[in-house]
Amino acid sequence: MTSPSEQFARELVAIDAASLTEEDLAQVERLLYDYSVVAYGGSALPWVQKLHRWAERRTAVGGAQIVGSAARAPADLAAHLNGSAAHSYELDDTHAMSLSHPGSVVNSAALAVAQERDAALAPGELAAAIIAGYEAIGRLGRAAVAAPLMGHGFHPTALLGPFGASVAAGKLLGHGVEELLVGWGHALSACSGSTQFSQDARGTDIKRLHAGLAARNGVQAAQMADVGLGAPYDAITGRYGFLALYAATEPELDALQGSAAGSRVIHELIFKPYASCGLLHATVDALAIALADLEVSPESVESIRIGVQQKAIDQHMERRPVSAMSAQYSLPFVVGATLTAGPWDYSVYDRLEGPQYDEILAYGDRVEVYLNEEFERDFPTRGGSEIEVRLVDGTTRSATVRDSLGSPNVPMSVEQLRRKGDGLLRDVDPDFDLDQLSTAVRAAAVDSDTDHLATVLARA
Repeated sequence: MTSPSEQFARELVAIDAASLTEEDLAQVERLLYDYSVVAYGGSALPWVQKLHRWAERRTAVGGAQIVGSAARAPADLAAHLNGSAAHSYELDDTHAMSLSHPGSVVNSAALAVAQERDAALAPGELAAAIIAGYEAIGRLGRAAVAAPLMGHGFHPTALLGPFGASVAAGKLLGHGVEELLVGWGHALSACSGSTQFSQDARGTDIKRLHAGLAARNGVQAAQMADVGLGAPYDAITGRYGFLALYAATEPELDALQGSAAGSRVIHELIFKPYASCGLLHATVDALAIALADLEVSPESVESIRIGVQQKAIDQHMERRPVSAMSAQYSLPFVVGATLTAGPWDYSVYDRLEGPQYDEILAYGDRVEVYLNEEFERDFPTRGGSEIEVRLVDGTTRSATVRDSLGSPNVPMSVEQLRRKGDGLLRDVDPDFDLDQLSTAVRAAAVDSDTDHLATVLARA
């Protein structure tokens, strides 16, 4: 009898260019555009530059482009660096049901392996590999029931990522079901990631690296399978497989099997307009609604009451963040930053001193949170935030948002994605050509041509 793991692998192997719809290709194009913008922007950040310096001695050979650099590297190293860059500023795409960031992992792995391959790829072959990688992460996260898994302190992106990256890389290496299963066997011994970074503001850089580590480990897992190194075949559902080790509740094995093309994981993705934890985006949107056409100051606000999920209460209430990442994870800080600088100011989380910082903290000190039972029941399938702002003159403004901007129900427009790119790259590279990027991304998504994209994403 076919095991659930084998059936899972068979379905992913069956995803090929012929099975893709126009909607699939259009979504891959959007995902690659978003990934490219956040990876290029992230490549200039201090923690990524440190990683580039670490990698300098290791980039003498290899055909995969390092984003934001003139250098090329072996596929596994390029995936490590580019995945870290894409995940470096809380702007990479998010999958709600797996509580993960698949794009920074899967796209980094797929592009690196594609660029290193000697033979040209057929049209749609790269897109099929990317879609299969997203499917692996999304389905495995659903099967593991990601919310309690994360509640136990595991970081889903780092934990699930190697399985998706190994699928994307493996398909580009021509792997069938057996090699895919062996790749997962290697990934099982390489998946790891704790959310202790959310509790210790002195060590937040490691969170930025989680997607890169997952991409690297997945590429290496596929490479190990490619040369015939053995690993367990039932790494997903075996006695000591992934679900047995990491699922915090009874696994939902049916989630490993997919359905019609229209429900593919790529169509469930959240594009992030704001540089903060995605769980907090509904609050950002609710603030805009509640305070539309009203100018406020900390002195004019008596309290800001917010109904949220338990996870936000447990993990996102740091009132005095001391690093960019802890600020991006802090609900009080995000509220203050939104009211002070606006939601599209990506650099506000780097400015942790001065008058603006003091104003942000003053707003944050007025934030009170409580558990919204409806939002908690729906988590992580659906987000939500309800907010009441009480002013010192006694008036109140309130709003409730269930689906934040960028979610499948409230998609970002082309103009909003462009605004995200402009805002992120304005200070990094004022001459960066977003039109050229759009052309290069289309060539990659439709024709599997990654040469133009590599050129656009290189920087001397």
